[in-house]
Amino acid sequence: MMKKMLAFLLCLMLLPLYAFAAEGVDDFSIKGYKMGFSYSFDYEEKYALINYATDYESGNVVVHSEDGHFEGDIALQCTYRESKVRATVKSLDGKDLDKDTSTVPSSAAPKAQFDQPDVEKKATKVKDLTVESILGGVHITFTAEGHESVLIKYRSSQQKGEMLLYPGENYQYEADIMMPYTYAKTNVYVDVYNKSGSSKLAEGEAPRGYELIARETEVTPGRLSGITVCIDPGHQGSHRTVTEERGPGLSGTVTSSGGQAQGVSTRRKESIVVLEVAYLLRDELMRQGANVVMTRSTEEEWVSNLDRCRIAEEGGADFMLRLHCDNRENKNTKGIGIFCPLASTYAKEVADYETYKTWADALLYAMQKAVGYGENRGQTYFNNAYVGNNWAKMPCFLIEIGFMSNAEEDYKMSESTYQQKLCEGMAQGVYEMGVMRGLIEE
Repeated sequence: MMKKMLAFLLCLMLLPLYAFAAEGVDDFSIKGYKMGFSYSFDYEEKYALINYATDYESGNVVVHSEDGHFEGDIALQCTYRESKVRATVKSLDGKDLDKDTSTVPSSAAPKAQFDQPDVEKKATKVKDLTVESILGGVHITFTAEGHESVLIKYRSSQQKGEMLLYPGENYQYEADIMMPYTYAKTNVYVDVYNKSGSSKLAEGEAPRGYELIARETEVTPGRLSGITVCIDPGHQGSHRTVTEERGPGLSGTVTSSGGQAQGVSTRRKESIVVLEVAYLLRDELMRQGANVVMTRSTEEEWVSNLDRCRIAEEGGADFMLRLHCDNRENKNTKGIGIFCPLASTYAKEVADYETYKTWADALLYAMQKAVGYGENRGQTYFNNAYVGNNWAKMPCFLIEIGFMSNAEEDYKMSESTYQQKLCEGMAQGVYEMGVMRGLIEE
């Protein structure tokens, strides 16, 4: 009996080691240097998450490797004093895989820009604090008379940190807070404290600034030459409640208030994620020769479902790709879904059900292959639920590119290499559908 008990306890002790080995992470190490650290490890998956922290800042960074060997550098924004940096590599679903620590040597911290007047002034509250979006971060300005320095604490969903800030002339404070690992349009919160950190003087917030730029300025002749695609990034930053007719040949109306999915881990809104993907898709399609029409190109503009279909029609679109992100109560659900119109007059004029499904399946399989999913990670659906599908006069596909309620897909959909793979899959799907319709000669 005693031998069986000892064997059982030994198994329990070894279980974490076996579980760890199954994750496939080897040789995780970090090495600190002034204002940053390098990392290196091997992992069987293509994406991983690094959590890091020093005494002065912390953050989360999604990293990518195609060949299983990960290495790179992570910049530290405000760790000027010597400090330990602690890093944990995780799977995208949050499981700890390995940890390491290193030392970040001290670096010269920024000093006061000007000598202040000799006349002593009583320290006052902060006046006129402004926090403004700039490309890659936020810009802050304020006045704090009598304070020889202040402590700035900032945070977003992905990063946080603190740093001493020194004034310019007349106790004017100004600084750029760069947030390289904070996603575009994510709010950055800034608190101003006295230098000891014992008293908060002011607070403000602004989204991390971003700029989406299409790389392709002209269409490059290619296999999609002669094809026009309308890209419809779903939702928008602003919301309006609107009631629209369900569709031609369909009864009733549909009222929408503009609700959208939000990332369970990234906390990003669906509207900005699909806009990022839309720009990459625009570039990829133009690189392969297609003409592109976009229903919206900024986060601020508002477009109704009927307007989206009108833009596609007026643009002469051969295909309409409507980009969305899905959401489910079951956090384990993931994959790609493609929704097509079922019974509207326009849908029936485009194609019969079997033909439409053949096109949709080709698009789905091309996307699944591009991102490494098997055919069990997605499905094509037909219904009358979506006004923006029902009013389309060309083949129209509402593409749920992934589930923001699933931690792994949430992270991936905001990672540039994964976004690019999605776009390459969609471009391949457009090519295959173009061949099926006789618009492209093989």
